[in-house]
Amino acid sequence: MTTAIDLEHRESAHNRLRFYRITVTRALFNDWTVIRESSRIGYPGMVHRRRFQNLRPKGNNAGATCSDVILVLSQ
Repeated sequence: MTTAIDLEHRESAHNRLRFYRITVTRALFNDWTVIRESSRIGYPGMVHRRRFQNLRPKGNNAGATCSDVILVLSQ
């Protein structure tokens, strides 16, 4: 399961045209990968990947969902 959030910031008066994308997906060994991409609209972006073994608070060993991952990242 993959979840992606796309955001755009358009401020033509100041020539600011930016996009941001955050993608959360399960990796091969059942861990989570968070991919962040950002740049000017129409240009290739910088891509940052980060892997997490478990995004739940310590003590809770239940499997996380994509919604849980987004919640943890927003805190």
